[in-house]
Amino acid sequence: MVAKTCYKGHFAPFIFIAVCFAYFILTMVHVNAASDSNSRASSIEALMKSFASAKPELISQARKKFVAPNSSADIFAEMVENHFRGTQYLKTQDNYGNTSPTAPDLPGKLKLTNKKTLIQLDSTFDRIDGKYTDFKFNKKGKITTFSLGLSGQNPSSIKNEISRVSSNYKDSGVTIASGIHWNIQNSSSFVQLNFKNDFAGPRSWSYAKGWIRDADGVNHPVVTGPLGCTQSGGSTVIEASTNSVTKIVKGTTNVLVVPMFRDCLGRSYDPVYVTFLVN
Repeated sequence: MVAKTCYKGHFAPFIFIAVCFAYFILTMVHVNAASDSNSRASSIEALMKSFASAKPELISQARKKFVAPNSSADIFAEMVENHFRGTQYLKTQDNYGNTSPTAPDLPGKLKLTNKKTLIQLDSTFDRIDGKYTDFKFNKKGKITTFSLGLSGQNPSSIKNEISRVSSNYKDSGVTIASGIHWNIQNSSSFVQLNFKNDFAGPRSWSYAKGWIRDADGVNHPVVTGPLGCTQSGGSTVIEASTNSVTKIVKGTTNVLVVPMFRDCLGRSYDPVYVTFLVN
C-alpha cells in the first residue's frame, strides 16, 4: 500500500507535465493550422485581385510572391500577364503609326464566397472569366494549381490543361516565338504566342479568317486577337481561340495561320503560317 502511494506521488508531477505538454502541442497545431489557412486565403485573394486589376505589373508581382514557379498556376498567371501587357501596348498605337494612348483596360470585378474558397472573376479578358476554386499549395505555401469553370461549366483543374509552347517563326521583320496553349475543359483551345514587330512597319491582324491545324491534320477556325496596330519595335501577343475540340497535346507540332495585314487599316492580308510545338 505504501509502495503504491509512493508510486503515485512520485510520478504525478511527470503526468501533469506530460498532459500540459500534449495540450500545448495540440493548441499550437490548431493555431498553426488556422494561421496557414488565413495565409493561403490571403494569397488566393491577392492573386485574384491582380488578375482583376488588368495591370501586368501587379500580376507579375503577385505571380512572383504567391505562385510556385513553373507550376500550372504559374503558366496561367503568365498567360494573363502577357495578355494585359500586350493590350497595354496596343492601346498606345493608332492606325497611322502615331503614339496615341487610349483608355487602358478597365479593372474587373471579383465576387468572393465560401470564405474565399470560390471566387467569381469578371474581367476584360473574357477567356479567363469564371469560377475559381480548389486552390492547391506546395510545402512552401505557394499556389501550384486550381480549378476553373467557364460559362456556367463546373470547375475543373487546369493542372493538365495548360502548357508552354515554342515557335521560331522569323520572317519579313516579324518574330513569333514561344507562348502558351490552354486546352479549356477539353472543349476548345486557346493559343497565345509572343509577337515582336522587329522592323516591319505597320502590322495588324483580322479577328476572322484564321485557323489552327492540329496534330491530326484537322483545321479549326479561330477568332484572333487582341486587335490593334503594331509598329516597328513593338511587342504584344497574338491569341487564337477555337470553338471546337482540338488534338493539340504535349509533344505535338501544330500550325496557327494568322490573317496578317501589312498595314493597320485592314485593306488586305496575307496568311502567316506559324508552326509551334507543345512542350
